[in-house]
Amino acid sequence: MPKVSIIVPVYNVEQFLDQCLCSLTAQTLKDIEIICVNDGSKDSSLNILNEHAARDKRIKVVDKINSGYGHTMNVGIAHSVGEYIGIVESDDFASAEMFEELYAIANRHDTDVVMSNFFQYRTDTAQGFYNENFKGCPYDKVFSPREEEQVFPTSPRIWSGIYKRSFLNRHHIVFHETPGASYQDLSFSWKVWFEALKVYITPKAYLYYRVDNVNSSVNAPGKVFCVCDEFAEMERFMENQPSKSSELGEVFFASKYKAYKWNYERLSIAFQYAFLLRMADEFRRDSERGFISSRYLTSEELDEFKEIISNTENYFHRTSKNDKDPRLMLSSKLNVQIYWKAFWDTVGQFEKTLIYGAGRIGQRLTNRLIDEKAGKMLGFAVSDSSDNPESLLGFPIRPINQWRDRAEDCLVLVAIRERDQFEVFNTLGSLGFKHIVSVDSIINSALIDSMKETDNRDKP
Repeated sequence: MPKVSIIVPVYNVEQFLDQCLCSLTAQTLKDIEIICVNDGSKDSSLNILNEHAARDKRIKVVDKINSGYGHTMNVGIAHSVGEYIGIVESDDFASAEMFEELYAIANRHDTDVVMSNFFQYRTDTAQGFYNENFKGCPYDKVFSPREEEQVFPTSPRIWSGIYKRSFLNRHHIVFHETPGASYQDLSFSWKVWFEALKVYITPKAYLYYRVDNVNSSVNAPGKVFCVCDEFAEMERFMENQPSKSSELGEVFFASKYKAYKWNYERLSIAFQYAFLLRMADEFRRDSERGFISSRYLTSEELDEFKEIISNTENYFHRTSKNDKDPRLMLSSKLNVQIYWKAFWDTVGQFEKTLIYGAGRIGQRLTNRLIDEKAGKMLGFAVSDSSDNPESLLGFPIRPINQWRDRAEDCLVLVAIRERDQFEVFNTLGSLGFKHIVSVDSIINSALIDSMKETDNRDKP
């Protein structure tokens, strides 16, 4: 049995893959296996994997259709036979002594988990900067996370440590299999802390985490509610241990608060409000369960929490992005193709779609949905059907409250003027609609441009 199985999830990383694999084959710990799981890459990643595997028999290549990060990682775990499991993302690389030193600690103390800090690495400068992810946590000793709860809200850097394979299997700790690569490390990390009895953290850093890969999932817009799915998965995992879950309720909320705030701040303005409504609703529920505490939240964070649940609209106007916010550049014309693709990726995740608004924006969107064959179009929702025909483009027009039976399973695309969308989000939320996406000014402009391109192609 190898001492460590290193799982490398791969998807379209031809630019960085060679450096990653070379860093693993050069490990001073020789008794390892390297499980490379190719998630349907469309570039030359698979060829690079096969070339390295031909030179080093410790590399095993698993090729599969694209199914997302969570499934890819679970395939890697299933193929692993090592005593411990490590993870290295395919655009990152490891120092030569990483797995020898982590395994030595694990073997000496018989730990469930050994973690370390890491380096933030910039490709343009070829420099790594020490990141103390576990600042404030106990170093160089064995402990239980239940006794040192400050580890729970730390950033889930799952690739900075190793995990005993028998520990993961015994507690059925796997990744949440959702589409794409968004936040799946959150629930995996929480499950590990929740079940581990013997943890060791070293202050050293070994893994070089690339922070300027423009194709990284962190920099991809869309997938507004993926973080909510991960916290729902955490609660599902804990539900069979209610006493233990209750003890960790305060630290669970602290972890959720930080993750939801980070997600809120990275979204574009129209998506921000949709997410804020969901965030406020969940925070109120957590408050009713008695999960809010000053043990893990600062006084400023507690004040902000109170504003989110009691004066959501004021919080939105105070914190939302404006046209001068440099973060909004993600949705600028320079990146409109990325933003446009992310929008349609989100739409493609749903089998049924409802459009709020039967005006010009809604009609443009409907035509595009038909062209894209993006799920089943249910019809149009409006606030008042008296001023509208019974149908449009062959689809029924109904007041929004008549669509309430589809609140759980359909995606609502709000296709009206952006300045009027604020109240619509409120209405949809009060009616129980769970999946709401704004057709903002950027998407509307792209719709117009795509129509012009189609007209030009059709001209003789």
